[in-house]
Amino acid sequence: MDYGGGNGMFVRMMRDRGFDFYWNDKYASNQFAEGFEAPHDMKFSLLTAFEVFEHLPQPLESLEDMVHYSDSVIFSTRLLPRWQIVPDDWWYFLIDTGQHISLYSRESLELIAKKFSVQLSSNGLSLHMFSRKTIPEILLKALSLLVVCWLSFATN
Repeated sequence: MDYGGGNGMFVRMMRDRGFDFYWNDKYASNQFAEGFEAPHDMKFSLLTAFEVFEHLPQPLESLEDMVHYSDSVIFSTRLLPRWQIVPDDWWYFLIDTGQHISLYSRESLELIAKKFSVQLSSNGLSLHMFSRKTIPEILLKALSLLVVCWLSFATN
């Protein structure tokens, strides 16, 4: 299931490739995956939330909703840099639009994982996973490389 699925394009693409994907987004209109809205009582083997976490006004409440649907949540969000930053020094703040309202460090994701009794795996930059199963970080790093390769191939 794609949580925060926007207009449903990712769900449509996954369904077109043979995956039994469903859509969920309380802030958007499902235009491309109509009829594949996620039933609230259904459990999924995987929940995706790409470019969603930084937009969440209540991240813990949202994650509680996510783990209701699945024991495994794969998501993307940039980690805060290790150096001390001010808003004008890091493009990801998006000060002009105010879109990114929740930002995360590796440590904050570890605290969230502990709160929900899940394991955190991360590629150390922007792809992360919470799961009740132990997922080796090397697997997540390999997946992120495959995605980058696929995206560069698909756009050429």
